[in-house]
Amino acid sequence: MADADEDAGAATPAPLSFETLDGTATQWLRTIAANAVSPGTEPPTVPAQYAYVETINWDLATRVGGKHVTSAVLPQVRQVWRAADGSGRVRITGGPVQFPDANGQKEWVRAGRPAIPDTDIAEPPGGIAAMFPERLPTDTNALTAILHAGHPTDLGPAETLVAIADLYREQDPAAGTRHAILVLLADVPGLSLLGRTNDRLGRPGIAIAADSDMSGLPTRYIFVFDEHTGRLLGQEQILTTTAGDLNVAIPSTISYTAFAKATVTDSSEQTP
Repeated sequence: MADADEDAGAATPAPLSFETLDGTATQWLRTIAANAVSPGTEPPTVPAQYAYVETINWDLATRVGGKHVTSAVLPQVRQVWRAADGSGRVRITGGPVQFPDANGQKEWVRAGRPAIPDTDIAEPPGGIAAMFPERLPTDTNALTAILHAGHPTDLGPAETLVAIADLYREQDPAAGTRHAILVLLADVPGLSLLGRTNDRLGRPGIAIAADSDMSGLPTRYIFVFDEHTGRLLGQEQILTTTAGDLNVAIPSTISYTAFAKATVTDSSEQTP
């Protein structure tokens, strides 16, 4: 019979594997930045009413009661159609909740959290809040100020990565902005190069990382960029040395987001 740690760890996905690359995170980020603005990387601009972003998210949710810990894996597809006035549509579709063991499922249901309900909501103007402006600068200094407005630099390099992920949750940055993102990221200290990998959707990319305990536990923040377009493909978080009160093995992936699709559309009534 598997012990508790093995049961808990079975509910989390295997870590990504990496092919070692020569060089540093800074060097590769600058190389990818140059690719982001090379001819052919930016499709023609199309008139559209809505910006559409689709993400596939996976999170480990944990409830701690006394010394008893219950964890569940919560998969979710999030689709957002957003117009310039903040109106649009938000559709959230949850996958089956996964548990490390049968007792975990019983405790989760007993706590009144059996599942995340699906939602499909049409929002009025201003209903879909945006953290970032619709038109972003290509100047690195101006873009840095925008990114750090809601993500303080004193939290370290991982917070800069979090800001970039939040941006991609709202929009697909144009080539010039992607270039600026990668250039400013290349100057952020404390980033490491992990190598080539395939993200959770099987797309090839270059992975960098930052280690931080700003969440309360030592965590590695991993970001995978498309080598040719500079787009962010995915980000994930891995506990590296201790799980604290969480009933998962070490190391364990506790969260990831795959940026599955981003486009423009003239309607929020159908999936692009």
